[in-house]
Amino acid sequence: MHKYYLKKTGIFSILFLADALFLYFLLLCSWIVRDGLLRIGILESTGTIPFHYFNQHYLPLVGFSLFVFLTQSLYFSRSSFFDEYKKIIKSALILILFWGFFVFALKLSDVYSRVLSFLFFVLIMFVFPLYRKHLKALLYRLRIWQKEVLIIGDCYPQNLKVILGDPILGYRAQFHEAKNLNEVKKILEQYSPGLSADLLFSFEKIRIRDLEGIVKKIEFNFETIKIFGGFSQLMRYILLVESNLPFNFFVVKRNLLKPYNRVIKRVFDFFVSLALGVLFLPLFVLVVLALLVFNRGKVFYVQERVGYRGRKFKMLKFRSMYDDSAEILEQFLKANPLKQAEWDRYRKFKKGDPRVTPFGRILRKFSFDELPQILNILKGEMSVCGPRPYLKDEIINNGTEMEILAYAKPGLTGLWQILGRNEVDFEHRILIDEYYIRNWDFWLDLFILTRTPFSMMKGY
Repeated sequence: MHKYYLKKTGIFSILFLADALFLYFLLLCSWIVRDGLLRIGILESTGTIPFHYFNQHYLPLVGFSLFVFLTQSLYFSRSSFFDEYKKIIKSALILILFWGFFVFALKLSDVYSRVLSFLFFVLIMFVFPLYRKHLKALLYRLRIWQKEVLIIGDCYPQNLKVILGDPILGYRAQFHEAKNLNEVKKILEQYSPGLSADLLFSFEKIRIRDLEGIVKKIEFNFETIKIFGGFSQLMRYILLVESNLPFNFFVVKRNLLKPYNRVIKRVFDFFVSLALGVLFLPLFVLVVLALLVFNRGKVFYVQERVGYRGRKFKMLKFRSMYDDSAEILEQFLKANPLKQAEWDRYRKFKKGDPRVTPFGRILRKFSFDELPQILNILKGEMSVCGPRPYLKDEIINNGTEMEILAYAKPGLTGLWQILGRNEVDFEHRILIDEYYIRNWDFWLDLFILTRTPFSMMKGY
């Protein structure tokens, strides 16, 4: 396991440093070309840019470019040249948009040359992809960019051999023939790579649904699981079609199980929670004072929840229920048998929860009772966005169905929040959380954050 992380870190460091140097080289070329165009009179004379001024003001553009590349998974995923080219083009467009907004909003057009910036972005779109292609080919020959892939199936077609032989992908393939599911199981029992390899199924006769049970058992043993072939059915684990023109792979996605994604998310969580803490500090103080006046008891409610890797933690909330809420619930369910079904299905009441105080109803309606969880985020126990924080009993009662939820920190908000938390039953909440974990990326968290205020105003 340590070798796996060391190798991943080493590959990341090489690609990241090489990209940083090449981006600086492209920026330098842009500076030289602009200066040359000025000297021969093609551009109007706006003055040359001294080298020290160039380094001082334009180096941040290299750092910002690297950050955007990180968000586009250019350092940890293996893609064909075509797919990587699309990611680079997308990154360049994002850079143009944000850099243009930055210069325009802060009125820095006199500080930064539009021509130099334009040349830099053009070079990223047309030169950077070719550099990347040759860099990975070189690293493959040096055995740095090589990765083992275990292929199990009843066929190993020539087109698959061509794809896996591409040095840009960097695969070193081992094919094991299996004509039925029992043979698949025997091969997997003899093989335990410990996350250092990818797994690829290549079948013509076995349906994808038949593989579901096998994938569920071994998906944590491989970094990536892909399925190649003409399948007519998809299971819930397959949430991405990866293109390697002119062929497609079905990929079992587990984005938040990947360590580098968790690092990106933790950095994002820390800075966003700091900003939220400052933004909501006045409201936090007002709620504390109101609770001292109206509830005349404890301000905070502390409850044990299950967090990352099944670790228990103390989740903080503003107190919104009466002190004897457990007894009130028991008596309420005895007196209202019809409400028992609603409680069993949603683990909460859509309306008229007898345990909640009048002021607590206001807090819950707009999710203000969740504000203290910002402290849980700063401590690293929760995330800004993530699965719902589950109770220990909920985990035990649902068994293996919730196994993947242990690989993500619970969230202050999440897909379950913006999709209407009171309208989604418990079973579908689990599916929503699983979807989030498998499909997480930086932009999904931004989308959830921008939608959460509207959900709060609607009283979800």
